[in-house]
Amino acid sequence: MMPRLKIAQTPLAMFPAWPPFEERQATPLFLGRQQYRKLVVLLDADVVPAADLSTWGKKYLLAGLLTLDVVECFRYADDGPPADVARRDDQYMGEAVPGWAVLSPDDGSGLRNVRTADKDQISDHPVFGNAHDVAACDTRTDAYRDRDPADASAQRRADALAAMVANAIGADLFVTNREYLHAMSWNIADGVTFLDVDRALGTLGLYLRAQQQYVTSRDPQRCGSYTMNRGLFFWVGTRELLPSAWRWFAACAQHSTGGGGDDLLFLGQSVLQRVQRALQVRDEVHVGLNKPQNNDTADDALSSLDIVLLLLMGATDATARVAHSVLGLSGRQRVAGWSRTDWIAKVAARVPTLGALFLPGTDELHALTILRLLRNSIHGEAMQALGVGRPRRRDRTLVSLPASDEPALQAAFAALGGLADWGVEELIPGRLHFDPGVLLEQLFPRAIAMLNRIMDETPVERLAHVLPQPSDSLPPTGSSSGPFAELNRQSIRWQLGL
Repeated sequence: MMPRLKIAQTPLAMFPAWPPFEERQATPLFLGRQQYRKLVVLLDADVVPAADLSTWGKKYLLAGLLTLDVVECFRYADDGPPADVARRDDQYMGEAVPGWAVLSPDDGSGLRNVRTADKDQISDHPVFGNAHDVAACDTRTDAYRDRDPADASAQRRADALAAMVANAIGADLFVTNREYLHAMSWNIADGVTFLDVDRALGTLGLYLRAQQQYVTSRDPQRCGSYTMNRGLFFWVGTRELLPSAWRWFAACAQHSTGGGGDDLLFLGQSVLQRVQRALQVRDEVHVGLNKPQNNDTADDALSSLDIVLLLLMGATDATARVAHSVLGLSGRQRVAGWSRTDWIAKVAARVPTLGALFLPGTDELHALTILRLLRNSIHGEAMQALGVGRPRRRDRTLVSLPASDEPALQAAFAALGGLADWGVEELIPGRLHFDPGVLLEQLFPRAIAMLNRIMDETPVERLAHVLPQPSDSLPPTGSSSGPFAELNRQSIRWQLGL
């Protein structure tokens, strides 16, 4: 699931500037350059302890990515840095702890300070307000209900102080396991998004890809990185998300090389390529929705959403054509389609388990209904954007459901968790609108699961010239695995948030 960032209500003005002369001369005119400023992260020290940095895993990956040059990360602990952490002493500024945000002691004056430091500079940031006092008295959430009331109040106060530190240093993300910060609904830190490790990896991965950085592994001690180009990154991600395609596509390839013609090979490639491109365009949807919302960003997000729907539906249709050929069904491939009841009946007669995937009431049919009807809006009434917010401020963008298809879509949403899970709201009486990011994050994994089920149930072994081997159903292993090594596949899945 790709989270939505909290955008500051009072953002600082940003003005474009020309790059240095040397960069202008060395860069082709339309090649472009990195678009975004550094990502600023506050990391609770107990989220990624040193003990978790010796073996591969999500915390190891997160710690490594946070050391990249395009990220500025500071650790934080309620009691300050451990005694064994290196300090530096400046004759004018005093003590600082590189890589840490250190909150000054409470001297009773109500004024506190956060000090950050890196290898080049020391910075002090004032902490304003009494949000920590408010939090101490806030019993509206379930956070720390199992604790003594006084202990729970003290913990909420500490959590709020940590959030105020994140706000003071201008953090975009606060990676933390603090229950209260994840449960509260009031805006304690303007522009700071609270994330756990899983969601932080998804957000950090989106930011890095937007910066054209495709890093699958980095040593937390800055000893080196393993990177890919964009195409390979998303190709490995596609193969990881579609494990059933190893067997399915291997059979299509064997059929082709054995003399069966190239049709199934190209159809199989089309499925994988369309999913790969859908993953890339999915990023564009989330980048658009994570900017301050206006007509331009809404247009970008909606255009990208249309493309994702087209690509996923195209991939689904191509699997139907493969099944049509594998089963030797009569008629042209063009009649094949998982929403065609007459064609499904023919499939069920040959392979009952494959035909049963799209019987009324199945999750696959509900997911296909949502995908198909939203995709079909490209032929008729375009989905319209609705700005939601306050006067002179647009907080988010919703999208209208196709009016003629609302009943069928509502039924499918209800069967797969309900309208709220899919980001569907009725803000205008009689009309439903959806949050495109929320809906996409519900639909994409369901479409992927549907494709895997189709591939699993399609008996590609029936094709001529196919001699299945156990290794055909698995990613490459050993020295030949290369980019498909388990570490790379896991890293990409985690960064995609899927």
